[in-house]
Amino acid sequence: MDRPEQEKAGAAVLERPKGKAKNNNNGHKNGANGAAADVELSLVLATLQSMRDGDFSVRLPGNWTGMSGKIADTFNEIAATNQQMSQELKRVGQAVGKEGRTRERIRLQQSRGAWGEMGVSVNTLTDDLLRPTVEVTRAIAAVAQGNLAETVRLDVDGRPLEGEFYAPQKLLIP
Repeated sequence: MDRPEQEKAGAAVLERPKGKAKNNNNGHKNGANGAAADVELSLVLATLQSMRDGDFSVRLPGNWTGMSGKIADTFNEIAATNQQMSQELKRVGQAVGKEGRTRERIRLQQSRGAWGEMGVSVNTLTDDLLRPTVEVTRAIAAVAQGNLAETVRLDVDGRPLEGEFYAPQKLLIP
């Protein structure tokens, strides 16, 4: 993602201080190039610390080249994926938890490895938490319409309810 794309996406692009030369010596510290390498590393550190502290909007400059450019691009991709995950969790939390749109699930652009596993885990958790709620709601709606023979299933997809989802000894009504 180059700089204009980063700015459109709401990313905070940290800049190298003006007047400093760019590191073109592969990290060897001597003279102006060594100072530039220190400045670049300081910028990388500050950006990493911002992300560590939960600011997924930060990005490194998209115009760096060579090894620094590869590091910046990789960091920016990781930050963008974290930012998208955060936005999706917020969106689905609002949609499901507050608005009652129980079919909403997170959708991630990056689905490789653990990124995909996190998406599947959150969506599976949402499904597992909603099934008993939907079942109880179905039974209450039937009783409200006069069908007193309606029961609540005590299993989900053939698996018995467990833990706090299955508490026949505790009455929900005082």
